[in-house]
Amino acid sequence: GFDGILYAAENDAAVISNSWGTTFFSQASQDVIGYATGLGSIIVAAAGNDNQFMDHYPSDYKSVVSVAAVYESDIRAGFSNYGPNIWVSSPGVNVWSTMPNNNYSTGSGTSMATPIVAGLLGLVKSYHPDWTSNQVITQVLGTADDIDPLNPGFENQLGSGRINAFRALSETNVILDQEIGIDLDYSTCHDLDGNTMLEPGDTVNLSFKIRNYNYGVSADNVTFTLTTEDPDIIILDNTCTGNIPADDYFTLDHVFLFKISEETNIHLVDLKLITTADDVEITWGDTISFEVLVAPQGILVYQGEGTGSAYSGDFINDYLAEQGLQVFYTSHFPSSLNGFDAVFLSYGNYGITLRSGVIVTCEMVESIIEYLENGGNVYAESGSFFGIMAYLDYANIDEAMKLFGVEEVITPLSQNSIDMLFGINNSICEDLAFGSSTQNPIWYIDVMTPGENGQAAFEEFDYGTVAVQGEGEYGQKTFVFSYALAHLEDGEEPNTREELLRRICEFFDVLVSIDQLQVAGYKLQVFPNPCHGLTNIKYTSQITSHKSQVTNQVELTIFDLNGNKIQTLVDKKQSNDEHTIQFNASTLPAGIYLVRLQAGEEVVTKKLVVMR
Repeated sequence: GFDGILYAAENDAAVISNSWGTTFFSQASQDVIGYATGLGSIIVAAAGNDNQFMDHYPSDYKSVVSVAAVYESDIRAGFSNYGPNIWVSSPGVNVWSTMPNNNYSTGSGTSMATPIVAGLLGLVKSYHPDWTSNQVITQVLGTADDIDPLNPGFENQLGSGRINAFRALSETNVILDQEIGIDLDYSTCHDLDGNTMLEPGDTVNLSFKIRNYNYGVSADNVTFTLTTEDPDIIILDNTCTGNIPADDYFTLDHVFLFKISEETNIHLVDLKLITTADDVEITWGDTISFEVLVAPQGILVYQGEGTGSAYSGDFINDYLAEQGLQVFYTSHFPSSLNGFDAVFLSYGNYGITLRSGVIVTCEMVESIIEYLENGGNVYAESGSFFGIMAYLDYANIDEAMKLFGVEEVITPLSQNSIDMLFGINNSICEDLAFGSSTQNPIWYIDVMTPGENGQAAFEEFDYGTVAVQGEGEYGQKTFVFSYALAHLEDGEEPNTREELLRRICEFFDVLVSIDQLQVAGYKLQVFPNPCHGLTNIKYTSQITSHKSQVTNQVELTIFDLNGNKIQTLVDKKQSNDEHTIQFNASTLPAGIYLVRLQAGEEVVTKKLVVMR
């Protein structure tokens, strides 16, 4: 499609109509749009037929005329997408059109509405060949008929209205309504102590990337206000000002200031960004709700909110909770993963049209990279975890692949059901085999070649390596899988999903520790982790009716990775109650250390990452 746009623009097309689209952003594709519009072409694109407000490209790229569909009555077509990203509407139901094999017939869709808009843009341009593209677009959008009264519940979500060819050719001195619609692209938190973890007691500021969808309308001296009703959040600086450019993204960097309560536990904080402007009306996005994860600890399980049956979040969460592990299960991907003992990520499968599953964004990859470089443990499953990074040309793909122990990825443009998964010798999947899966869809399954720090874990018969485990220079451990673990069909022991997940947990050193601790009656936590200076070490007994009467000889020691003892923190008899001590790691060189707890004859260790 983008090759076609390039070809048309370089051959002096005044208007380029695009009745197609997908759901993910590509900077390379945005660059193509920018190049084509820079040559003078007007790009028109269908908004999509999903009956929702959603990301849709190329219609959502900057400088693209996004078209929704209406009935001849001007009521929104039930299939048509809507939202602040729509620029204009056009008839799109039962439209007479050419068809394959030299035929004519009727069709419906935003794909049918789009060429009508393109035709009107071309008609206006033919009457005013000396007009710029901006003048032509302004004329068509500014003369559209307001259809909001006919579409209750969709006000300001069908663009400037339904196009009117007569008005576009006859009216003069056309101006656009001074309205803007904004939406949050992403937010990032910055804790002032610099360890990228929003811990109890931290002071934090925020950065935002926001999109103004409206063509030709900007706003200056806009006021932004941060609010929350969370009792564990104290906002210290709640306002800032900025400018909103027309049809573009803008950023608010390191704004606001809030403090996290010393007593808070891990949870998602509900925040609101309120925007007010003097000279324009904000018809969408004047109040934007978003979430921030605070006090990270334990294990994070993330499952994206996409379509299809190719997710494992529920299964992984239930299994880990049954083992007594502390799990935080969410569909919100935090801006930082630091602070978690392990992270399990389930993105689903994108399907043939890339409309199922959840896209792995470049910002997500950046957070994963940072976490792994701090010695983290990551399980990631997606049909095309690396394939989508390559397809969207992420600048950080090489770094991500190296951290996961993957040297090369091939993503066949087809679907592949499981014939037989064979566990590879010397991997954690050795002696495991699965003959089928209930996963749907099963498109674009990554075939991976392990790198220097990787080991093939599963091979799909007559297809290739579809799982790789890795251990790297930062002490990170990874497992990336091209299928959904939860949808594998169990066979005879040991060929079960529970056994596979147990081995992954043992590989990450999260399950072995719990098993050992249950025998001794102890649980070990280290936070913040990674740390720059002081860190807390907490060990807690399991809840039993006799816990206060039970004592053990307890030894708590810090070792380096070579087994050298750094410091003994505790060496005495203690009851099996909760104990917390502080350890000052500021004198240690940056690196990975082990916190070793021995209670009676039972031993458990936890990794400690020291940063500088």
